[in-house]
Amino acid sequence: MVHTAPMLLLTAAAAYAGFQWTVHVVVYRQFSAVPPAAFGEYERLHQRRISYVVGPLFVALIAAAGPLGVTFHRAFDMSRDPETALEDIIALGCERVLTSGAQADAPSGAALIAKLVAQAAGRISVMPGAGVNARNILALRAQTGAREFHASAKRELPSRMRAGNDLAGMTAGEVLSDVEQVRALVAALAGDRSR
Repeated sequence: MVHTAPMLLLTAAAAYAGFQWTVHVVVYRQFSAVPPAAFGEYERLHQRRISYVVGPLFVALIAAAGPLGVTFHRAFDMSRDPETALEDIIALGCERVLTSGAQADAPSGAALIAKLVAQAAGRISVMPGAGVNARNILALRAQTGAREFHASAKRELPSRMRAGNDLAGMTAGEVLSDVEQVRALVAALAGDRSR
């Protein structure tokens, strides 16, 4: 018996990957040939055309997820119009959107995140991510009104490799989520009884 959800997921993921590769290798190279004065209109048309392809692929990926919730990744932060992009993501049926508020880290993007949380009005979870840690999570919650947060809580472990040659960038250890950082995040949130 063939299960259709895994096949749908595989097919949609492969189509999306092929589409992205084509856009990056072929289409984006054409951008350099567009005169600066015409770039805004060219980019707007490009976005509309891309939506005709990406939208159905996302719908297929979400359908393949079945009862599992779907989180839209931080590609959202690359949008020129976050408010419209949020409505599009809600329409797709995503459960949450991961965002840094279109900044390098969520604390720097707190103002936009707060606007998005208000706009979402419970229809989707707006999840701040990037640079979230135990020292800033309470302030981030207070500033944004967000109820879910993403943190890698990462720590670099020293390399156990012993080499005779210390090449720059080649001797680092692995980066893993650190249980103590996760505990500190949970403790910070649990200790704040204002919510």
